[in-house]
Amino acid sequence: MKIIIIGPKTSSLIGFRGELIKEMISRGNEVVAITPDSGYEEEFKILGAKNIKIPFEKNSISLIENIRYFLNIRKILKDEKPDIVFPYTIKPVIFGSIAAKSLGVKKIYSLITGLGYVFIGNDIKVKILRIIVGFLYRISCLISTKIIFQNKDDKQEFIKRKYVKEMKCEVVNGSGVDMEYYKKSVLPSKINFLMIARIIKNKGVIEYLNACKIVKLKYANVTFSYIGAFDKTKDAIKCEDINTFFDDGTVDYIGETTDVRPYIANCSVYVLPSYREGIPRSILEAMSMGRPIITTNAIGCKETVEEGLNGFKVDIHSINQLVDRMEWMIKNKDSIFSMADKSYNICKERFEVKKVNNQMLKIMDI
Repeated sequence: MKIIIIGPKTSSLIGFRGELIKEMISRGNEVVAITPDSGYEEEFKILGAKNIKIPFEKNSISLIENIRYFLNIRKILKDEKPDIVFPYTIKPVIFGSIAAKSLGVKKIYSLITGLGYVFIGNDIKVKILRIIVGFLYRISCLISTKIIFQNKDDKQEFIKRKYVKEMKCEVVNGSGVDMEYYKKSVLPSKINFLMIARIIKNKGVIEYLNACKIVKLKYANVTFSYIGAFDKTKDAIKCEDINTFFDDGTVDYIGETTDVRPYIANCSVYVLPSYREGIPRSILEAMSMGRPIITTNAIGCKETVEEGLNGFKVDIHSINQLVDRMEWMIKNKDSIFSMADKSYNICKERFEVKKVNNQMLKIMDI
């Protein structure tokens, strides 16, 4: 069979779906990946997949740009004649599924990796956008063979909003994580907290930085690190709004990196105070490497933590609770070791990439 995967970002498709692509190919299938970015020819060669590039801006609301993106996808699907189309994230799901259906593709499996800012924000523009996206999601769900979610709450949200009927829904444990690549490592002797995320409000960046500042005043020897790029979306945080946390030495800002493993290995506790996720890949990577987790009791995040066993869940927006749990980790340093082991075991049991990929391929009958 020929399978076409449509993704929003080339690096994330390789990083999050690379093992899935390899497994598809090992089962005798041909895989074509439609992505927006150049410069990944060698990576696709190693995977054994064909890559076709369609430039697009994922946050653009320009009607002309979105129509152009749809027509480009449709042209590629018409030329490639796939048996299965597998789009993920908002625009690929909406435009990819509609394009596929218009050409008579019989098997369309749409993956919802999280609902994001469109379903979190409350200003008038976001509410209008949510109505438009909801209408398009309803069409996409109607014409898709199956809708795959990464947590039960997102599935229920779609059902409640009447985007999809329950009989079409499937749930998998996130994107999975390659535990051979993200190998368990020895905990450092010095306490260091780490957060990895794009610098946008709904990741809980402001909460993390403020909590770090409060804790740093009491525990001067404890260190804090941050990995992530500044963003251009509506939810982005401006450089000037948070640079003081980095400039005064409160938090070590690492910026972007192509390999987070050395930084996870150097941390004692991984922190992600996000407002909503599918299943956060960065948490899975930290769990795979044997790190306790502090995250929020939010959709997608809460699935990764067994309270008090491999970490803690705090309320969204709560800097005080974040500070409290960070202090607990500092005062109970010996407990970090048992929590680290529990994180690793949970990851191995539920989120190991081969298990998740087998779930996915069974759903898609591949």
